[in-house]
Formats: sequence, C-alpha cells, structure tokens
Amino acid sequence: MDETTKMVPESTKRVMLKDVCELQKGFDFINEELNSENVFFNSFPILYSHNMNGRNVDLEDLKYVDFNKKFEKYKISENDILISLTGDNIGMPVLFTHTNFLVSDHLALIRIKKDTILPKFLFYCMQTYQFEDFINSATTGITNHMLDLSKFLTCEIPLPTVKVQQSIIDSLESKEVDIIHFERNIAHKEEEIEELLNLNLNV
Repeated sequence: MDETTKMVPESTKRVMLKDVCELQKGFDFINEELNSENVFFNSFPILYSHNMNGRNVDLEDLKYVDFNKKFEKYKISENDILISLTGDNIGMPVLFTHTNFLVSDHLALIRIKKDTILPKFLFYCMQTYQFEDFINSATTGITNHMLDLSKFLTCEIPLPTVKVQQSIIDSLESKEVDIIHFERNIAHKEEEIEELLNLNLNV
C-alpha cells in the first residue's frame, strides 16, 4: 500500500457527487452560425467531444460562435472539470484551466458548489479504478454509448478534511513532476542513442 492510500482515514465520510458539485450539460450549437476563427473578437471557441483527448483537450480546428447571453451557463470557468458524455473517452475527466470556452451538448461541466472539496481533489477522485467502474455501470446504450447523468451524480467519493485533500494533491503533483522529469530523461537518452547509431553505423 503506497503513501497516498494511507492519507485518508478509514472513518472518512463519503458523499455523492450531487452533494458537492453541480453538473451542466453543454449546448447544442447545431442551429447557430459558426466560424472557423474569432472574426469579430467577440467569439468564443466551442469544445466538442472530439476535442477530448484522454485527459487533455485538443485545441486544434476549433469552431467559434459570437457570444450571446444565452450561452452564459455553458461558459467554462477556471478549474471546471470537463467530461465526455459519449465516445471513447466517456466519463474521463479533464481539469480545464482556460476560460472563455463554451461546451457542446456531448460534453458536461462539473463545478464545485461547496468549499468543503477542492476541484483538483475531485479531479483525482475521478481517475480511480472505482470511479471508472462506476462510469461503466452508468453508461447506457449498445452501439451509441451515453452517460446517464442522474446515475452519474449518485457516485460516492470520500470527503476528508480540506487539509487532507491538499496533502493528497501535493503528493500526487509531486509524483507527476517526477514522471515529467523521467520522460524528459528518456527522450534525451533516445536522442543520444540515435546520434550514436548515425555516427557509428552510418554505412
């Protein structure tokens, strides 16, 4: 058992997602006039399910729409968590740090509504095996899979104190920094190998 699993006491209470956050399904932009660029500098880029790439967001080939007050609740705020409602990445969370983006109807925004939980702690909770299993159980359809939002909001997560949440976040972020460092070292060693091959075996 590693150190992160020991940081949450066994007595920690569990809460449903609906108790600590709210979910906003995206807007159907099908009847809106869209542009391939921010023409009038009052346009907002739209995120679709195809922009969701694992735990990242692909910001290439975006569509834009002139902002309207009716889009206000579909506008992403910093530290909102995005999830896909369909597709290969269904239910996979992305902690989005950009603002002034809009979400389409195949995506949903998850926003913290109580200060008892930190956004990044919730984001990490949504990356566990248990959460993945719950997503599978909350997915409906045979050929076209869709996340059942009402069931999704009943998923239970642990809710330790904010201090414990922050300790877990710090620990996991430290490990992520280590991963980046290792990946850079691997890339550097691969470059060295390639140089040696080309220098010594160039026939």
